[in-house]
Amino acid sequence: MNLASNHASLERVCLHEYAHWCVARALGACGFVRVTRLTARNETPPRYAGAFEMHGELGEREWRVVALAGTIAEWIHDAPAIAVDDVMVRLAAGGALSPQDARLARGYDRDDVERCNALLREHWVAVLGDAAERVAEIE
Repeated sequence: MNLASNHASLERVCLHEYAHWCVARALGACGFVRVTRLTARNETPPRYAGAFEMHGELGEREWRVVALAGTIAEWIHDAPAIAVDDVMVRLAAGGALSPQDARLARGYDRDDVERCNALLREHWVAVLGDAAERVAEIE
């Protein structure tokens, strides 16, 4: 689950969750993204929580790829030319993945990261478009 406290953070939450969704879809699963406002309408700044819920069966390796997608998408968004080597270093440092994503990605290897990276780049326009559409619906 990701929390957001302003517009940029809301965009990041949506990017993260729709990255999971697009990668899962590319691997043959389906699911949905939930983004919930945690604060009252009159409270500022607003805070949001996001979650991707997957349906369908995937193998253990595919689950790991889906679990890595949100965080790797955030890094691609911040640094489009980020290399897989840099992603591996950041992941190895720990703390980048949410507790749930870390649990699902446990045992990931370079092949998982490379596959996730390739799928995100292949579907990047869809990730950005779906995330932007959701932000527009919420705001």
